[in-house]
Amino acid sequence: LYPSQEKWKSTNSDKEHQSNAGKMSCFYENLKVEQIKDNYDNIFKPNVICDRVCIKDNKIIFVEIKQTGQKLRPKQQEFKELCEKLGYEYVIEYISVQ
Repeated sequence: LYPSQEKWKSTNSDKEHQSNAGKMSCFYENLKVEQIKDNYDNIFKPNVICDRVCIKDNKIIFVEIKQTGQKLRPKQQEFKELCEKLGYEYVIEYISVQ
């Protein structure tokens, strides 16, 4: 059922080992999410919903950095709307790349 940890440890190079260790970590993380998902209304991966999580004046602010003219991806938009509904701030900071 589970990949053998020995399989992941028996790589020749450090880079390959790190890559396989990352895959192993993702595997167990996803397995855990499947086990706990019914305990929550929503579960988002942090790297999908915003670029930074900031704290200012004891408040959490979610910040997305976009190039001028770019729009939020669907999951980002969903999370932004949820933040607004729950009273959290979601800020889009635009940058101009020339």
